[in-house]
Amino acid sequence: MKVQVDATGQLRTAAGWGETTVELEDGTTLRGLLERLAANTGALRPHLFDEEGRVQPSLLLVVNGAAVAGGAGAAAARLADGDRVSLMPPVAGG
Repeated sequence: MKVQVDATGQLRTAAGWGETTVELEDGTTLRGLLERLAANTGALRPHLFDEEGRVQPSLLLVVNGAAVAGGAGAAAARLADGDRVSLMPPVAGG
């Protein structure tokens, strides 16, 4: 299956792309996608996972327009062919 991935802000800079298509096995979870992205682009790893290998709690994950909680949400969220995943860093300011 193919999944479209968008990266914004510092994630875009670390990845070297703003949008890419990733080929995955059927049944891959959102966490599985993040692991693939981290393996393919090492500079993304610290933005996606903490030192213990947990999904960064401040990372905003959006699948087809719906926010998905990191951690357990990412592990449980199964992706489907044609899904669009957006990776957004935390936003701060006033």
